[in-house]
Amino acid sequence: MQAYIGNRWVKIGLTLVVLGWGPLIAIIVLAALRLWPDPNPNPTGAGLLFFVTFWPAVICLGVGAAQVARQRMQGTSPTSSRAPSLLIRVGQADWPGHPVVRTISGIVGLILVVKGGTAIQHDHGRGAASAIVLGVAALYWTVTGRLPLRLRR
Repeated sequence: MQAYIGNRWVKIGLTLVVLGWGPLIAIIVLAALRLWPDPNPNPTGAGLLFFVTFWPAVICLGVGAAQVARQRMQGTSPTSSRAPSLLIRVGQADWPGHPVVRTISGIVGLILVVKGGTAIQHDHGRGAASAIVLGVAALYWTVTGRLPLRLRR
């Protein structure tokens, strides 16, 4: 557990959880215990704060857990001063082939295909069709590591 708490990504993720999710959870718990002035609150500000901080916190916690697990498998100390290999350096020539970039591309491609498919069902036309095409291209690049021939211009 100490290795996880010592990881910078986990610290950032836990900070986002406490500061971003805490107000909404506190309002829900206080309203359930009847300690909140309104028995049926509608905490818009706390809800928006939760919405904005949810995915960044989950991603930071996931990256931190993956780093600690990788360092344990390699047998290195989690508190070593070397830079983590998940970072993508600006001058690095092979960033398109980096696993993190390809994973993000796959997630974005899947989202585009699903959103485009549901938009086509509601007759949204060209925008929905282009979302599907871009989503399929992103998924193709995720799997093969290169773009389809027609999109390489």
